[in-house]
Amino acid sequence: MDLRERAEWVLKNFTWNPQGGNDPFWMKTEQRGPCQVKSTGELDIILDCIDRCPKDFQGWIVEIGTGKGGTAALMAAKAVFHGGLQVITMSPDLKPEIDIELEGLKEVVNYYNVKSEPFYEEFKKIIGDEKIWFLYVDGEHTEQGANKDLNLYYPHVAEGGYILCHDMTMQRVRNGVEKFMNEHPEFKRIITKHPIQGLYKRYSPLKNI
Repeated sequence: MDLRERAEWVLKNFTWNPQGGNDPFWMKTEQRGPCQVKSTGELDIILDCIDRCPKDFQGWIVEIGTGKGGTAALMAAKAVFHGGLQVITMSPDLKPEIDIELEGLKEVVNYYNVKSEPFYEEFKKIIGDEKIWFLYVDGEHTEQGANKDLNLYYPHVAEGGYILCHDMTMQRVRNGVEKFMNEHPEFKRIITKHPIQGLYKRYSPLKNI
């Protein structure tokens, strides 16, 4: 498969997990069984946010907390069809499945086996003057961890861009996110059909970095 064929295959092969469970959305791969990713509501949000990226935008999708790579594969597939987006995903505990999930998409996705904080200086060198359209925060599930990730990476989010915070059902994560958002009124919460997640949009001019 070429890059576009692989991206199309990925987008078509996210299917319901027949076993049910808390996260009923899976991606079937050609090499093995299904890989558990996120719930349908959250994936719908991710896809919609990327679809809203202006066609002339040149920039990044950033994921903090890779897991097995299923969500990164989905975002990379969408990035292929946008044409101006690339994906960075990072985690200190990358799972072996990631090479399977991202097979055929590595032209548009870069993954790093590292925590978000020590990677930040390298991240700034990689993106240069370009901005983040979609920041997905699913890293340390602590108040301090969620707050730290947001404070580090938010200056690079483009005006009109989005932050999606996972696991807001956890009080400690919600505390860290809400503390950050209370200090940054330029981000407004977007009400979705999946209210347990925290989706925010940037409305103000970019902060100088």
